[in-house]
Amino acid sequence: MKDVRIRLLHPPSVKPEEVGAAIRGMERFRAFGVQIDNAELGENCRAVLNGVRNGGAIKNMVNATAPAITFSDFHGGFWEALASNDILPLGLTPSCMNEIVYGEYSSRLEIRLGLSREKEGAIVSLFRIRGIASTQTLSGPYRTADDAGLALKAIETAVVHELGHVLGKTGHCESEGCVMQANSSFEDFINRFVRPGLDFCRECARTVNMAVCRMTTGY
Repeated sequence: MKDVRIRLLHPPSVKPEEVGAAIRGMERFRAFGVQIDNAELGENCRAVLNGVRNGGAIKNMVNATAPAITFSDFHGGFWEALASNDILPLGLTPSCMNEIVYGEYSSRLEIRLGLSREKEGAIVSLFRIRGIASTQTLSGPYRTADDAGLALKAIETAVVHELGHVLGKTGHCESEGCVMQANSSFEDFINRFVRPGLDFCRECARTVNMAVCRMTTGY
């Protein structure tokens, strides 16, 4: 038997309240027997990456100084085969994270909130979420007096969704009201996921629980 542990990794520029929101999302998985901790990725971060799966790739993503990260920048590195490293990483990055979407005759960049790989780790971008609580003029019906609290709730919800994928949920759920549903846009994520405060449906909770049990026993 071995523990399943998730470590939150973040650069110094991530605010304490943002770290706290991510930890609240991680806390949801204690019910499945998952252990959690967090660490700042400063200049000397070798110790906090010890035992972390894909630690080098996650550090590069989290500490990226480029204004935008594309999936193609780190697609290969995220699959490092480090079987001896058992701590699953959850990275928080202030950078914009884009997915290259290819059409029949062209391609475009779409801003994404998160990236996850089953049993490998996840990363969540704070770029769009921070915009909720900024002085920017944003489209959509989510510009309200509680923007700061809404932004923190969005971080918590994004963390739960991405870690659900890390811990066994392949694809998206079709059950209304489940946090593992797909979302069509950032506005959809805010209004349909964040505002009502979604949780796992019974089947997705069962999927995560079974995945954690398999990881605990080494199967």
